[in-house]
Amino acid sequence: MNFNKFGWAILGAISYIVAIFCTAFIDKSTGDHVYSGWDCLITGWIGFVSIEAFYIGLPWLSNFVMAAAILISHKKLKLILTIVALVFALCAFGVKDIPISEGYYADAAPSIGFGLWILSYLFFLTHAILKFDFSKHRSFT
Repeated sequence: MNFNKFGWAILGAISYIVAIFCTAFIDKSTGDHVYSGWDCLITGWIGFVSIEAFYIGLPWLSNFVMAAAILISHKKLKLILTIVALVFALCAFGVKDIPISEGYYADAAPSIGFGLWILSYLFFLTHAILKFDFSKHRSFT
């Protein structure tokens, strides 16, 4: 198997799957587990229906943009969608407070699951860059 062709995508998929089962955010004040990757994936849509939690919506949406980038075969579009997904995912660094229950927000800090999730996006970006032939495309027009 050619590592440059498939290896980065496989590493991305493995780190993404592991990130789902790890703690994504912890409460800064207590150090307690707040959200796992699975919790973030299931409840991230709340960011689009809640004015107070809108900042959660873009990182959640990045999962679907990345899925589209993985499934698409067009190399230029794959690269563009991967970059867009990474930018959306990086918006999660702005998450300071996470809704825990009605009216209560925990002071959140990223944990290992969050790091693995971002790392998976970097692996997918590396895969998309290596698949893209820059010698054929001098510009993105």
